[in-house]
Amino acid sequence: MKTTELRIGNWVYCNDCSDVAMEKQVDLISEKRAYAHDWLVSSPIPLTEEWLVKFGFDKKMASVTHTHSFIKGSMIIGNPLRANMHYNDIKLKHVHQLQNLYFTLKGEEL
Repeated sequence: MKTTELRIGNWVYCNDCSDVAMEKQVDLISEKRAYAHDWLVSSPIPLTEEWLVKFGFDKKMASVTHTHSFIKGSMIIGNPLRANMHYNDIKLKHVHQLQNLYFTLKGEEL
């Protein structure tokens, strides 16, 4: 994951001294590294249904196609047959990607 993909407030994994991955929010970004509460960012967090619910999205199921969608206001995140999440043609694999897209479209933090 490149630091240029991150913004302050993005959720990421950081490893503590025992290499246990912890979910934390980025609070410092330099040219080559990103930090969350003095921990070096180690990896992105996969975007899951649980994260969408944490961010306030409602799960909807289309019975004809057996696909899931997650809706927040006018934003719809699709999950066709439980494959990759997407917004229109944009694939969303990680939590920080959704956060950045939401900020770009809505002008507010998710």
